[in-house]
Amino acid sequence: MRLNGLAERTEVLHGTKDVLDAQMRFFYNARGRIDTCMDYTVHLAIGIEHIKKAFLDAKSKGARLRCLTEITIDNISYCKKLRKIVDELRHLEGMKGNFMISESEYLAPVRLEEEGKMALQLIYSNVDQIVEQHQYMFETLWNKAIPSEQRIREIDEGVQPVRTRILEDQDQIFNEIRRLNYSSTRLSVCSANGLQLSF
Repeated sequence: MRLNGLAERTEVLHGTKDVLDAQMRFFYNARGRIDTCMDYTVHLAIGIEHIKKAFLDAKSKGARLRCLTEITIDNISYCKKLRKIVDELRHLEGMKGNFMISESEYLAPVRLEEEGKMALQLIYSNVDQIVEQHQYMFETLWNKAIPSEQRIREIDEGVQPVRTRILEDQDQIFNEIRRLNYSSTRLSVCSANGLQLSF
């Protein structure tokens, strides 16, 4: 059954007023959750009072707010403010694009070339399959992301993040061992299959 008895539809909205109105309706209609992916537009969620208020109103009605973005030294102050609004914020390196999903609707503000401005176009859909696909996409990205507390601590304390990678290509393995050898004062190698290296 469609939200408020509305027929399924997907459309592109144009103009600041229509885009903002659609976002306000989206927040008003959300009951259970709002999941948001955003790239450099994090400051808009904090800086545009209508959007900030819509987040807070949805939360006060019981919607769980999760947000996924790339936390950088340039946007960390906005992310710290956003953490006070949303229930959970996570960091995903290289995050690109913007979309929001609730239990029944999907919104994707079309990114502008000019940073700091609100989108002039927005893709809207309440088609079940589109909503479900983007919920799955959000969950996949969410599970790859790290908690905002960890990323903010890394930036604030200047700590290099710990990353684990699996190298399968022989050249990549050799280059990484070479890099470690040149950058280390001491190198220990443990190998079960007789690893031989020559530098």
